[in-house]
Amino acid sequence: MGKNQLTKNTEVIAEIANSHQGSASSALKLAKASVKSGADAIKFQIYFADEMLSKDHPRFSHFKNQSFNENTWNNLFQKLKRKKTKIYCDVFGVKAFKLAKKNNVDGYKIHSSDLNNIHLLNLIKDPRKKVFISSGGSTLSEIAFAVKIL
Repeated sequence: MGKNQLTKNTEVIAEIANSHQGSASSALKLAKASVKSGADAIKFQIYFADEMLSKDHPRFSHFKNQSFNENTWNNLFQKLKRKKTKIYCDVFGVKAFKLAKKNNVDGYKIHSSDLNNIHLLNLIKDPRKKVFISSGGSTLSEIAFAVKIL
């Protein structure tokens, strides 16, 4: 398909999220195919089950099995950065944010469930990085709170 042919102010971001289903090789293939298809950037979800859910939560095992450990993320980011791939990350928690920051991703997305997470918002605010805010299911006051912090 080739490079994004839309206006220079438009950025096509391929949402990889966790469609890799816990497979690092699938994540890499999806990212490379997205860029080859014309995406300007890719976006992953970084989360750690023990930071996101209690161990007795019914979906804990599901998220544990689909998440990568820090070394896997580091290797994945290194491979994509060598190819000059622009990377954004949904960060679900402080540990996830610190991993993304350590890997110098190009920007962050804050999930709507974290719009009142003042600690995470204060860590994320960085005038040199793009920050996306998810607002689904949020109130105007929650969105305003996050915007004010950022």
